[in-house]
Amino acid sequence: MKSENSQLAIIIIGSIAMFVTGIVFSYNVNINKYENLSQTVDLSGGEYVRLVFIGSSDCYFSNNTKTNNAVNGVKKKLYTVLNNNDIKFISTGISFDISSEIAISYLSKSGKYDEILVGAGAFNLGAIKYVSGSSATPTILIFRETYNSDLNGLNIKNLENSQRLIKTYIGQLDLFDLYDFLENATDMDVLSYLEVNI
Repeated sequence: MKSENSQLAIIIIGSIAMFVTGIVFSYNVNINKYENLSQTVDLSGGEYVRLVFIGSSDCYFSNNTKTNNAVNGVKKKLYTVLNNNDIKFISTGISFDISSEIAISYLSKSGKYDEILVGAGAFNLGAIKYVSGSSATPTILIFRETYNSDLNGLNIKNLENSQRLIKTYIGQLDLFDLYDFLENATDMDVLSYLEVNI
């Protein structure tokens, strides 16, 4: 009797795991309403706003169509507002995936990034710098940064930088709240929210 109960429990747990796995992997994540976002980084120095997105391909809350579209929508809105007001923007994508190939494919679902840090799981340098031991995904961090440098071709001399975290969004609901706010905000609302003075 005990053996039959154990087998039944294993079958039920296995069925649930297969069901959940099937939902996660069959969910279409290729729809992206902001697929034409194109950015370049202005290396002239000065004031920047940096968005850092942290996700993982094996986290359902990080890897679904709604989250991918929201992340790309947030990047697009920030880029547009900041660009309209002569403020520089940098987007960084970080994935907790161990495989860099899987991570690159995963991050591409949420649009283009100026910089990506992928592979090595929790030992990824971006994860170490920006997450400090917490692996909650999805996460968006927004920083104000100042870069002063002497740019000589591809050589940067005397680089001085400062980075100040101004906003943190942890989890899918926080991310959707940010997306909803930005979709309905004016340029001035966004600049005020980011503590940017023009």
